[in-house]
Amino acid sequence: MQKSLTITKSELAEKCGVSLGKIRQWCNVDYYEELKKLGYKKEQQIFTPCQTQYLKENLLEYSER
Repeated sequence: MQKSLTITKSELAEKCGVSLGKIRQWCNVDYYEELKKLGYKKEQQIFTPCQTQYLKENLLEYSER
């Protein structure tokens, strides 16, 4: 079983090849309701393992890299 990892907003932006502003839009607008159910708060900088897994499964840009 693969261990779940955390990732920062900056690391996610780099991995997806997008700006930090785009990550904020995705997390604070586009996917906010789903992430909120996983305990996400707009001001947090590091995603929990559960949030990281959600993003990995739902962001096409993340999964292609």
